[in-house]
Amino acid sequence: MSNKQNTNWLLDKDAIKRLRYVWSSMLRRCENTGDKSYPRYGGKGINVCEEWHDFQTFAAWAFESGYDPYAEHMQCTIDRVDADGDYSPTNCRWVGMKIQSNNRHSNHLIELRGETHTIAEWADITHIPVTAIYKRAEMGLNAEEVLNPKYRTFNMVSICGETMTMSKACKKLGISYGMVQMRLYRGWSEEAAFVNVKGICREEAEKMARKAAYEQT
Repeated sequence: MSNKQNTNWLLDKDAIKRLRYVWSSMLRRCENTGDKSYPRYGGKGINVCEEWHDFQTFAAWAFESGYDPYAEHMQCTIDRVDADGDYSPTNCRWVGMKIQSNNRHSNHLIELRGETHTIAEWADITHIPVTAIYKRAEMGLNAEEVLNPKYRTFNMVSICGETMTMSKACKKLGISYGMVQMRLYRGWSEEAAFVNVKGICREEAEKMARKAAYEQT
């Protein structure tokens, strides 16, 4: 355990802030029916034990059981040993994303060129982050696309003469972030990728984008 971990965590505001986020996220996905993760947790009967509804009790367990607030991102996450069990002291531990990924119900096998592995195992083989593989799979990309090391991450885009983050552009135009990213990955122009017509083909989207650009001149 690092020297930092041996300090009084009650006096370490950064440590408390990070752990409180873990705690509140755990409660939300198990008890808030409006949370996007609820169907996979609370909706499946997974609960948070009564004692952990008190943050200080949860925090005391966390630090006693190896929680490291200074670990690198995704290298110290709360994991349920029994994926069907509740969040409780007897069923939880702190692990890296690789171990947790292999323990998730949502974790599935991906086959590429006759070779089948879990997402965590593919992350080791391809050196692509586990979280990136999950996001690509959720976008509906095929195995070749999901496991392509040359995958581009699109951050900034230029729409209607204005440069902004892709997230902001999606919100402004009311279109799904995942849909836009998938279109861009498959070679659509930025203008066509943001055409908010569900199910439209690339050729039609390009035509609509050119027409809109012409009308703005």
